[in-house]
Amino acid sequence: MRQLFWKNIGLSVLSALLFALPWRVPAAGWLLWFAFVPLLWLEADFRQRKERGCWIYYALTFLLWNVLTTYWIYRATLWGGVVAVVGNAFQMFLIFALFRWVKKKTTPPIGYIFLAALWIAWEYFYFDAEISWPWLVLGNGFGTTTFLVQWYEYTGVLGGSLWAFLANILILRLIKERKGIMITAVALVLPVLLSLYRYWSYAEKQNPIEVVVLQPNIDPYNDKFDNLTQEEQDSRLLEVAQRAVRPATRYIFAPETAVEGVLEEHAGQNASFTKFLQFLQEYPRAAFVVGAVSTRYYSPAPDPPTETAKRYGDGWYDRFNAAFQLSVGADPLVYHKSKLVIGAEKSPYMRYLKFANNLIIDLGGAMGSFGTQSESAVFPAPWNQNLQVGVAICYESVYGEYFASYVKKGAGFMAVITNDGWWGNTPGYRQHLAFSRLRAIETRRSIARSANTGISALINQRGDFLQKSAWWEGTYLRGDLNINHTLTFYVRHGDLIGRASVYALVLLLVYGLADQRGRRNKRTKA
Repeated sequence: MRQLFWKNIGLSVLSALLFALPWRVPAAGWLLWFAFVPLLWLEADFRQRKERGCWIYYALTFLLWNVLTTYWIYRATLWGGVVAVVGNAFQMFLIFALFRWVKKKTTPPIGYIFLAALWIAWEYFYFDAEISWPWLVLGNGFGTTTFLVQWYEYTGVLGGSLWAFLANILILRLIKERKGIMITAVALVLPVLLSLYRYWSYAEKQNPIEVVVLQPNIDPYNDKFDNLTQEEQDSRLLEVAQRAVRPATRYIFAPETAVEGVLEEHAGQNASFTKFLQFLQEYPRAAFVVGAVSTRYYSPAPDPPTETAKRYGDGWYDRFNAAFQLSVGADPLVYHKSKLVIGAEKSPYMRYLKFANNLIIDLGGAMGSFGTQSESAVFPAPWNQNLQVGVAICYESVYGEYFASYVKKGAGFMAVITNDGWWGNTPGYRQHLAFSRLRAIETRRSIARSANTGISALINQRGDFLQKSAWWEGTYLRGDLNINHTLTFYVRHGDLIGRASVYALVLLLVYGLADQRGRRNKRTKA
């Protein structure tokens, strides 16, 4: 009995490690091919022995996976970290419990198909849910093995999730039944060969633009809001810019929330923006994109104009995590971050859970209940209206379909501005960086990534690093990024695999109801 207990623990922990390592170790994405195998083996053994208590072990697997991968949230808040880790693990637990029930009521093949469909449908739903934390979408685990998933330009990350499930189910069958060696080999090798061919054959059209990304390295805990004034932070940012920018530079990107207290009605008169525009006088053909916390006031009204609006006298106002584009001779352009971090920038179900405003998790570049705009937007280049850039702010780079919406609107290249120093020197900022590589493949857009404390990077259309900075270093990157105006299949059609998984669940439900009705009819006749 004791030996069986430790065997079950071993299988549970092994699955957790195989799940976690792709997020923790470079080039380990291929381990996802095997991550479910120990857990599914464990479940099959419990089913065969007709024993209870399996839930303890798969609960342990999902909890360990979440802890090992996203424990770094505690650096911002211990309570928030517990909620995020336990809440996400519990959802995975529920999916696996439903799989076991369906498998018991039907057949193992139907059960495995149900597990894959439900899991991917859940990932798809997670992208647009009110409480959204898609950090551990299985396809994200290939973020440091981008040479294996160049076909994400067709499928997005949910294609990686489907690949992982297919591989695990086939490998389990191969081990337990000694069947399917050819189909298993094809399922593993063919996508790799196709990806490698695409990787080496993909050629960017040579139409470069010189960009500069700034990394001022301002400590978000000790300096950002306490020890350094806004004027001192502006000086540090401009000091880095003066070393980096030259006449050939066309775009300068500064991090998320680099500027505080911007009144949108008078943005051009903001003291920080005035300094940046003065700097641009020497480079009139360059545009300066900078993150800021801004405020917009509304006319007096009895009811709030937006769900996030706050009372101010007889009127209302909203605060935004925003990106501004500054250029000589033009009014500032603004984009408001739309995908907000739950618990840090947004309270879920604000109409019903007002108490949640007190449970703020500090994961992004700023805290508070922010407003949003309804969809993404692009900035036109001031010297060429046919060239446009999309600026994803921090957490928005986790969402493939949303990121692709910038490209649909005409973005010829992309920028990501972020402030990853909140998580300290932990795997969190490295994981966030890896997601930008996947976005580059999905959209085939070059990416300029400006991070306050690291890591900043220039990424090409294959997801390769052209340049990247070190962690916790005040520096800049300057280089050429090629523009691309071709829309990939994924940009045009989005997460088809996610929608197909939802349809598959509906078909399985219809099949299950019909099967149950058929069994009842047989019992009645008998």
